[in-house]
Amino acid sequence: MSEVASQHRLQSEASDLRDFALIKQAYDFRGYAKGYRSICIRLVRMGTPMNHKKVIRLMRKYGLKCPIRKANPYRRMAKALKTNAVAPNHVQRQFKSHGPRQVLLTDITYIRLNDAFCYLSVIIDAYTMQVLAFQRKRAIIRWVVK
Repeated sequence: MSEVASQHRLQSEASDLRDFALIKQAYDFRGYAKGYRSICIRLVRMGTPMNHKKVIRLMRKYGLKCPIRKANPYRRMAKALKTNAVAPNHVQRQFKSHGPRQVLLTDITYIRLNDAFCYLSVIIDAYTMQVLAFQRKRAIIRWVVK
C-alpha cells in the first residue's frame, strides 16, 4: 500500500471518529435511544447535517444499535382472536325471493348527542323493508333487540 493511500485512510478514520462523536451526542440527546432517522434530524438541528447513509455506516462500524420497539400487545391479541371462518352465503343477495320474516337485516349505528353518543340497533325485514324492532342504549354493550 502506498504512502498516499495510508495517509488518506488515517484521515478518513479520524474524520469518521469525529463524525461518530457527533452521532453519539445526537443519540444520547434526551436520554433515550434513537434510530438513524431521528439522529439525522437531531444532527440538522445541531447545525451539522449528515447523510443518512453515512450515519448508518458509522453506527454499524462502531456498534451503535437502536433497540427494536416491542410489538403492540393489543394488536397481537386482536390477531390471536381473529378467526378465518367465513359463514356460507345462503341468501346470495336475493332478499325478495325468500318471503316475509325469512331474512332479517340488522345494523348498529351511533347518534351524536351534545356530550356523548347514543347507540341504535334496528332489525328490518328484508322482504317488506319494515322495521320489526329497535332499541336505543347509552353504552354499547352486548344486548339483544326484543
